[in-house]
Amino acid sequence: MRFQLWTLFGVLALTLVGCGGGGTGNGGGFQPRTDPFSVAANEGFDKTYGEIGIKFEAAGTFPNGSSLALYQTAQAPQLPPEQNFVLGKPALKLTSSETPQKDITISVIDDGKEYIAGIKSGDVWLPLDRVKSNGKVSFTLPAALGRSADRGGGKVWEWVIGLVKDNLSDTEYAIKKLEGTTNFADPGTILCFHGVLDNYQSMKTIGSRARVILGGSNVFSFASPWKQGAKEAGIQLAALLAPYKDKLKNVTFVGYSQGELTARYALERLGATASVRNLVSIVGPNKGSHLADTADFAFNISKLWLNGTFSCSPFTADVDDPAIEELRPGSAFLTELNSYHSTQRGVVTYHLFAGGKDWVVERDSALANGIQLGELTGGPVYTYDLPSATHFNIKSDTSLIDSMFNSIRLTFDNELSIWTIPSTVEADSYGWYYVPYVRNNTSSSMLLKVLTFDNFGMDSSWLGVQWYDPYTPTGEFFPSRYAEWNVTLGPGETFSPSSGFFNWASHDRGYIWNAPVNQRAQTTVLSVIGMQDGRLIQASCNVVCNYDTYRPSPPDTRGGRSHNGTGLGLMGPAPSHSKP
Repeated sequence: MRFQLWTLFGVLALTLVGCGGGGTGNGGGFQPRTDPFSVAANEGFDKTYGEIGIKFEAAGTFPNGSSLALYQTAQAPQLPPEQNFVLGKPALKLTSSETPQKDITISVIDDGKEYIAGIKSGDVWLPLDRVKSNGKVSFTLPAALGRSADRGGGKVWEWVIGLVKDNLSDTEYAIKKLEGTTNFADPGTILCFHGVLDNYQSMKTIGSRARVILGGSNVFSFASPWKQGAKEAGIQLAALLAPYKDKLKNVTFVGYSQGELTARYALERLGATASVRNLVSIVGPNKGSHLADTADFAFNISKLWLNGTFSCSPFTADVDDPAIEELRPGSAFLTELNSYHSTQRGVVTYHLFAGGKDWVVERDSALANGIQLGELTGGPVYTYDLPSATHFNIKSDTSLIDSMFNSIRLTFDNELSIWTIPSTVEADSYGWYYVPYVRNNTSSSMLLKVLTFDNFGMDSSWLGVQWYDPYTPTGEFFPSRYAEWNVTLGPGETFSPSSGFFNWASHDRGYIWNAPVNQRAQTTVLSVIGMQDGRLIQASCNVVCNYDTYRPSPPDTRGGRSHNGTGLGLMGPAPSHSKP
């Protein structure tokens, strides 16, 4: 059965996405009016003035009686800090000469619009409880929230009843540039993903800070009509990434909330990983959100909206909308996404962030606890906590955003370098070799965590990944399983064959510090991850097999891809990734 689920989706939408904020609104067209009235001791009251009804009980609301006045104006003296809020009814103020002992009910005619209401209490906007019945929308005006009158006894309440305009949804699936001068999938590309009830422009702040801190060359944002859900968006994303499969490992994904699921689906289920090196997940609902199963009333909607930093909209949505269904814990979509049947092609390093004050996506979900992401991604997974982050402020608070990106150093940094040179060692039954170098460019020691070799064929197809493991069993120099290095590189120190880091003393060959060529690969992407002062630092280079240009020696070691059909050709460093 389909039904309008504004209450459910409002909670979800208002919290799973943030929208730009700040501004005022007015109730243009409302005619100002003032309606004074009096009540005797313990007198009940139920009258309508213009569009506003006032009701309270006889027993105990005003034990001593009171003089009251209802003011309705076209312009509110203050509004919630929301650009998209507009008054749906006149701005309201109620004064009383005595302090009531019970709450007062305010009502408007139920015209089918989804009104919310809030009252300012100090610096915080608080929601007014709402009930719809008997053709009316009624709000509770708490006695305790009225401020003291300026002179004499009594209370003053000022509140607003209004609507939040819809944020315009993306109308197409597309990769759109936010800033930068280079092309998509050029080295240093950052691609952002927004959440539900949002659009591609909402990622401007996060994308811009990522570019500054990580040293990116450009920022793009993935536009997607959010109502279609993360799975459909992931399918469309994979298709858009397909033409860039030869742009190996140049792109970093930054996914916020539901947008992270879109990125994961394209990477893990559809194998769109060739051009992607990292995924930064910001409060991603990897195990869903408990709010997606909650049918809350407008009180909760308005509470989230009024107390939030961003402009968000109580969209009308149906329970059948994928955007809601997918986010329910245990949904078919999440079950598929989190099950091991990966079509991952190429290692992608994951960085997952959870907000310490995020009650929308719990820490367990944001950090994918219990999900074997390493099996799904083929790469390392790192998790981080942001103690002061909520689901809202992580999108707008630049100090929080900066703290997040400063926790990691990705592909674009110069704190760590990696490059290769062809080896002088003669080929043997293992093939031929090249020599990797890694340098710590900082003035502090650095722990080298991981060294990976991601291999791609002539058609950019993924051939597999190997890891450097100095403790591997005899004979398995570069295992096809995750392995950590955990070797310290001193300040300004270079890792090289002569440095002794490749010290497999159990082997009897003197050149085993050389890395073996994958003889089916055209390109191998080397990535090294270091850790320094709690930050992860990543560097990479491409090693390209220059067919018909370089050949191993002696000539009879050539394979089947040389200019005469009998040789593969020697691995050599890509010109743009040579030694700094």
